[in-house]
Amino acid sequence: MRLFLLLIIFSTTAFAQLDVGSNTTSDCLDIDFKTITPPPNNIFECKDVIITNLSTSDFFDPTSPLVIKATGSVTIGTINFSGQPGIDDGNGLTATGGPAGLGGGDGGSFFFGGNDGLPASHAGKTGSPSICGAGQAEGSGGSGGSLETPGKAGYDGAFADPGEMIGTAGAPGPTITIDPTNFLFAGSGGGTGGKGCNPADLVGGAGGGGGGGIQIISAGNVSITGTINVSGGNGGTAPNFSGGGGGGSGGVIIIQTLGQITINTLNAAPGTGGANSTITNNGGDPDGDGGNGAPGKILLEDWDGTVTGNFDSTITEINRLGPIPKVNSLNSDISCGTLAKPNEEHHQVLQIAAGFMFAMMLGLIIKILSRFPMRS
Repeated sequence: MRLFLLLIIFSTTAFAQLDVGSNTTSDCLDIDFKTITPPPNNIFECKDVIITNLSTSDFFDPTSPLVIKATGSVTIGTINFSGQPGIDDGNGLTATGGPAGLGGGDGGSFFFGGNDGLPASHAGKTGSPSICGAGQAEGSGGSGGSLETPGKAGYDGAFADPGEMIGTAGAPGPTITIDPTNFLFAGSGGGTGGKGCNPADLVGGAGGGGGGGIQIISAGNVSITGTINVSGGNGGTAPNFSGGGGGGSGGVIIIQTLGQITINTLNAAPGTGGANSTITNNGGDPDGDGGNGAPGKILLEDWDGTVTGNFDSTITEINRLGPIPKVNSLNSDISCGTLAKPNEEHHQVLQIAAGFMFAMMLGLIIKILSRFPMRS
């Protein structure tokens, strides 16, 4: 009985580590993610996954990162969930925050700041109009967003402190802790720049959008042949004496597989702060520039913890999930771990079934033999 229980434990250990979903029949292609009725929180369950090219605009629900659970293998060409730059009309009249990547926060807009973000709590903040008096300074730059903190708005010129005119950069990515079991949001938007003290300065520079997010959980190999891009958007350039917009933070990439990860390029870079376009009375220093965003976060977990490719190692965590304990018996090629090596093509669900049936048969044989006492 003890052996039977041991075999059952070994046969399920590998799959207990990751929730790869329950879809063993339907493959997912580009078109399957472009649905007007997406599953809750953009969590898709598939067998094998083949993605050629996807972007944020392909999804009807932009509020949640993309989560893919695959009982088979995953092959990805290009996914672009980058945040977009802050948008300024060049005349100092309007400034619209850059749209976020999938599941990120929008950049701050001067008139529509924090509340128009997705999610709102991670949108860049906006400034508020003020009345400027004689001799008052330019507006300060909006601060850059980080993964956990949206960028704040810069001070308007009427309240500008010379020591706070440069936007504050977002907190660095390595300080961020990502919980892969509770993946709810990606990058945050940069803040809006402060309004300057000039009759033509009606708005500050808009914040850049935060980078989006994607999580892949697979029982088979994961191959990224092109690029997954969740970089943050740049802050908008400020007109006249206003402050530049803050850059959006990079987003989040999580890949977890019981096979191997092979990648070409992963990008979770931050957006840069928007410049102040005017040389000021302070000697031309970049006093009104927006702050840079913070880099995003990349988490890679596969069979042996060895991943090669083009990504920022300073914001990337790589972990090993295997190997899973195996017991070979009766010269069979069925291992009790029932997990194929990364280069094998056995279907994992069939392996579980085979391991379970083998354990049942062995337990039955042991039980039958126990009824016949050994004779001396």
